[in-house]
Amino acid sequence: MADPTSVPQQIEDEARALAQRLAEVAQSAVANALKAGAIVTVPDVVNSLQGLTETLPPALVAVIADALPGIADRAIELAQVEIAQARDESGQPYPPTARPTPGDFTGWASTAATALVAALVKAATDATTPADGKVASDTAGQVKAALDAVNAAAADAVTQVGPIGDTAAARAVGDSRMAVFRDNSDVVPELRFTAIEDSKTSQVCQHLDGATFSTTANGIPQPPIHPGCRSHLAAVMGIKRKAGATAKEIDRQDWAVYRRLQRQAAADQAQAEGRAVEHLEVRFAPAQGEPGTFTGYAATWGELDRHGTAFAPGAFSSSLAEHRARNSRLPMLWNHSPDQVIGSWDAVEEDGKGLKVAGRLVTETRAGAEAYALLKAGALNGLSVGFRRLRDQARPGGGRTITAADLAEISLVGIPSNASARVNEVRAAPNAGPDPVCAPDCHHHHHNREEAVMADETTAGTGQTETRQDPGAAQAAVEALAKRLDRLEARSARTGLGGGDASTDAAADLERRAFARYLRTGTAGMGADETRALRLSDDEAAGYLAPPDFQAEIDKDLTLFSPIRALATVRTTGRSEVNTLRRTSPAAATWVGEDDDRPETEVKYGQQSFQVKELATFVDCSLSLLEDAAVDVAAELASEFAEAFGVTESQAFVNGDGALKPMGFMADPNLSYTPGGDASAVKADGLIDLFHALKPAYRQNGVWLMNSTTLAAVRKLKDSQGRYLVDIGGMANAPSTLLLGRPVVEAVDMPDVAGGAFPIAFGDFGIGFSVYDRVALSIVRDDFTQRTKGRVRFHGRRRVAAGVRRPEAIRKLKIATS
Repeated sequence: MADPTSVPQQIEDEARALAQRLAEVAQSAVANALKAGAIVTVPDVVNSLQGLTETLPPALVAVIADALPGIADRAIELAQVEIAQARDESGQPYPPTARPTPGDFTGWASTAATALVAALVKAATDATTPADGKVASDTAGQVKAALDAVNAAAADAVTQVGPIGDTAAARAVGDSRMAVFRDNSDVVPELRFTAIEDSKTSQVCQHLDGATFSTTANGIPQPPIHPGCRSHLAAVMGIKRKAGATAKEIDRQDWAVYRRLQRQAAADQAQAEGRAVEHLEVRFAPAQGEPGTFTGYAATWGELDRHGTAFAPGAFSSSLAEHRARNSRLPMLWNHSPDQVIGSWDAVEEDGKGLKVAGRLVTETRAGAEAYALLKAGALNGLSVGFRRLRDQARPGGGRTITAADLAEISLVGIPSNASARVNEVRAAPNAGPDPVCAPDCHHHHHNREEAVMADETTAGTGQTETRQDPGAAQAAVEALAKRLDRLEARSARTGLGGGDASTDAAADLERRAFARYLRTGTAGMGADETRALRLSDDEAAGYLAPPDFQAEIDKDLTLFSPIRALATVRTTGRSEVNTLRRTSPAAATWVGEDDDRPETEVKYGQQSFQVKELATFVDCSLSLLEDAAVDVAAELASEFAEAFGVTESQAFVNGDGALKPMGFMADPNLSYTPGGDASAVKADGLIDLFHALKPAYRQNGVWLMNSTTLAAVRKLKDSQGRYLVDIGGMANAPSTLLLGRPVVEAVDMPDVAGGAFPIAFGDFGIGFSVYDRVALSIVRDDFTQRTKGRVRFHGRRRVAAGVRRPEAIRKLKIATS
């Protein structure tokens, strides 16, 4: 993060999530052990538990191996954000950083499993041994007492596997940060050891606190130093920050710079590979001046510009029609800065010549008045259109003709790419005041407008941004704007580099604050403006719709508990039923002679529908938690809702029956299967048969899906030369677990290995399985039903549809000989 003090929280979040996952796996393993086979006597209970010393360690290691790549990737990104300013000032892109190789946790897992089993065995034997040392004669009663004792003790016993996850996550974060700093040692010359004081802090941490080390030195002390350690190494860069800037302002600025550097790197890579990159582009055309207004053509048809492109007549027609349908006006911006609205466009229309515009400066505002002054001085003398290219075609003789574009805004600019694109005359509007003097923070420097201007593409996810400049820029404009270069940092930190319309940002911020207030106090503690900011849902309980960023946080965390969601194609819908076409017969071609008639080729399609199902849960929060200002209630609720929704929907995506829940792919009758070649176990030949039974088009993106117990069995399989079929670790940045060259994903809801069962699935789930989110999430605060317990209950409700879209893309393995 830009604020190094957030690193301990980063480690804490990753460690807590991994430790919780390990505890769940251990709890599930204990439950399965007690259900396996016939348990008739207390020794049967003990023997089943002791079997965990063999089966549990591989399961724990598999969970760690599955989680560490994601933890490392997130830590690498956050470390790169932390040094973004220094990387930007160097003028060089980020060098590639390989994901660190995870350590071996097999020994730790075995130790933890042994301790867990010992605790449970002791609980079982203690429960069946009376105080006088005599064993009760009632066998059924003994077994029940033993099982009850084990189940009661399991909740505490499984916490013994937590420290493995804590240390693994902390080590992954620390190693990843160190890798980034070493790869960027040209801008990170030193590292500072930062100790976090807590009850577990060792003398080593206290001794090293504040010590600095050369980034390239050997033997740098690498946290974690002790169990539960949150100490870390911070980059020492010497970056000048704005005086008094808050951690939030610094973080916002660093993220904006990081995204810009990433966009530039992607654009450079695309150019090197000869690929096209989607742009929000800028074009310039002359403007004409009339008293109090500006008129002219923002674009002219068929005129080839310096970028080798021209606009076709009607290129903006669809975009303008959408604006008219929404009754919205295109903004008149200054140098493409979204927070510098300097006037309004009274008319934007297409005619036989081009895109004709008529606008008016609002000189009563500071920005409008300064724009007027710069127009008089000649520093601003052109019109610029910002647009997103939708379609284009080749031009005879070279270049491209843009046939469709989404018009985003029209700006007054100081550096047009067309030498004739000039404002001919500037006249004062009625009651215009004297030329203003620009305040220290009233202008965005044109040089860095990319990171603050076009960032609407970042939030909309539309791709890369390109801002084109004429190398022969007017010297007067450069001198006028260069005086404000030093003010860019301060302004960027306050306004943010994310771009976007200022009024929209303010409304979104008000909605977030109103939602947070609603969670803490309910409607009774909300002001009128906050109540208006929230949107009522359409359910009978009259709850409020969660803001988009709250929903996005839940959607992001859902993949932690719902692996199918991470593999499937996920779309949104506003309908209660999603209808799609499924091809039932393939297209075919026929060999014909030169003069033969061409036969018709009929491709048949059938309709398939996915019903949207409702998912509901509730979370109880204590009143003290809601009253504690230091607790981010929205984040806590988002995490709880994500887990509840994720676990439940994952079960449905795998085994759902289609009644009150979506139809899972394992229950879909259209999915084919391959016999495994054995009536009771997984065999290597069966896996190879399943792999090759899938069409090559789906095989190249195929993923193996199985639970941890099955994975443990598969990992023991060897080829004829004694080599394991499963590859653990692999190359840097490759999936951590590979089977026949394709990644393995653990899904706890997949069946265990048993005769006639289908414990393994293989296929391209991105093509074969679809999830349709009914995005709106309704939250209802219930202040009454749990009030006597000092709690407030929050009811959450969301809707989702899912199902198999292309059955041939997924195939199952059946434990059978035929």
